[in-house]
Amino acid sequence: MKLILSTLVFISSFAGFAQSGDTLCNQLPLTRVEKVASDNGAISKSIAKNLPSSLKKGKHSGVFKIVVDCNGVGADVKFQRGDLTSLEQSQLIDWMIPTMWIAAVDKGKPVTSMVFVTVNIEDGKVDVIVQ
Repeated sequence: MKLILSTLVFISSFAGFAQSGDTLCNQLPLTRVEKVASDNGAISKSIAKNLPSSLKKGKHSGVFKIVVDCNGVGADVKFQRGDLTSLEQSQLIDWMIPTMWIAAVDKGKPVTSMVFVTVNIEDGKVDVIVQ
């Protein structure tokens, strides 16, 4: 009897948790989706506003990989390649992490996805491409 009661309590608490707040994504990031995740230009604005003096002259670029979950939360930002110093990489990552995303969509539902963000900076002008 205790086992049955314990099982029922566990199931009801799990069901209640699953229905509250954000959707639990519980999936590996997809790379091919119907609609790619979007930051609505937030990363470009954040970088331009906080651009380090070392990046205000000349040409610089970097490619970053970001996992965006089905709730639009970006996490696991990693520098992939480019000519940025480790300090510049860290600064750009710090400005990318708090960005709220519009989650990618696949089969009509929001999904966790992997996006690549290319940051090109030329004489202080910032251009960001999300793929």
